[in-house]
Amino acid sequence: HLVYIIDDADFPYAPQSDAQHIAFNMENVLIFVHGVISSLLKTPIGNFIKKVQYKTDRPSTEFYKEIFNNAYIQTNSKTYALFYDLSIINELLAWDNEKPLTSQYVYSEIQKLLSLQNQEINQVNCFKSRVVELLESGVRQQIKVASKLNCSTATLRRNLNQQNTSFRKLKEMVLNREAKILLSQHLSLIDIAETLGFSDMRSFIRAFKQWSGITPTEYMKLLL
Repeated sequence: HLVYIIDDADFPYAPQSDAQHIAFNMENVLIFVHGVISSLLKTPIGNFIKKVQYKTDRPSTEFYKEIFNNAYIQTNSKTYALFYDLSIINELLAWDNEKPLTSQYVYSEIQKLLSLQNQEINQVNCFKSRVVELLESGVRQQIKVASKLNCSTATLRRNLNQQNTSFRKLKEMVLNREAKILLSQHLSLIDIAETLGFSDMRSFIRAFKQWSGITPTEYMKLLL
């Protein structure tokens, strides 16, 4: 890793300095340094940040997670630090030497980092919704869903993993919802199993109980 470290253990802070205030300032210094490095690169810095170290023990806020692109944030460390993938040293600089690197520019870059992260989150949310729509339309195989979305199955899995879900979980959610609708219409279990693509009625009953905690027959009794 390429590491930027702030070790303030021997820094002569004023006796009246508040520990929380010091920690807040140091954490913001890390954000500023991250913004400076981002300002100098052509490639998005989110591709390189791997870990952030804080000396405090308080949990990280959503703000910090967005700034650092959901990198691992380690608390109770001996120093404040930013860890970047070593490949960052091979990146071309985008900065014009004749243009001053002002604080105003760096802060605007930090705002861009926040906006970019929010855009990525929205894109992933949209991706998840499109997967659900395809499942609801009857496209149930992972490879076919990926093809419809013009991506590989690996990309499909990765994007869903970012939303703490999986293709299997979404498929089960859709099938469970559709099964309950069909059960409410008092269709036979054999017909429902066939409609949902199960090999036989027993497979459907096992799956439904796993999803809902009760059998299809028990669920239908609740509807009476």
